[in-house]
Amino acid sequence: MDTLALVTPMRLSLSLSVAAFAWGTWRALTPAADPPDSPARGAPEAWHRRLGLRLLGLFALAELVTQQGLVARLPRVFQLGMALAMGVTLASVAGPEARARFDAMPAERERGLLGFRMVFGAFLYAAAFSGVLPPRFGLLAGTGDLLVGWLAWALPETRRARLAIHVVGLVDLASVLAGVALDVLPWVARHAEVRPAVSLPWVAVPLMLAINLHGIRRGLAVAAARPTAARA
Repeated sequence: MDTLALVTPMRLSLSLSVAAFAWGTWRALTPAADPPDSPARGAPEAWHRRLGLRLLGLFALAELVTQQGLVARLPRVFQLGMALAMGVTLASVAGPEARARFDAMPAERERGLLGFRMVFGAFLYAAAFSGVLPPRFGLLAGTGDLLVGWLAWALPETRRARLAIHVVGLVDLASVLAGVALDVLPWVARHAEVRPAVSLPWVAVPLMLAINLHGIRRGLAVAAARPTAARA
């Protein structure tokens, strides 16, 4: 079977999944979804609108880069997009609006978003077995995503369990970024006809990283506050 015949339907399915994940994340961070006792209730909605516009613009740009096959011809375009997306994600950890929004996200919504990683893990497995991505990268990254998604649904709703899930997710994403630099980009340069979907690394990966970073920050803050409250 010609594996290149699988590229277009796989890329379309992946793009739709990334769009659904980005939409779900944006909805989970909306001020209108806050319960009455939420610490983020009344937070400026302008930040939320800006987030939606940025996600929409980044997704559209990623699809354009994918369709034009620019990753193989201009690898620096991919690197620049990744750097900008990751920079915004890391900056959100210190931003008061982003911190308030992520802190107000209900646990069940967070678990649902983490469950999306099983979807992306399945795509990475399929891409590895069909030759659309380097096999080593696809299998390792896919296994990490499947593990994080499974843990999110299997472990109990406790602070330590949630913190452990976010730590595992962060380690997985770090290995993914290393694999992109060491395996995927050189491979794409040799297989320019494949044109892998850029929306996954440009949109989904930064959002997953934000969820993990804010989850770790929130978990450590709660752990640090408990001894103080006990002493008081």
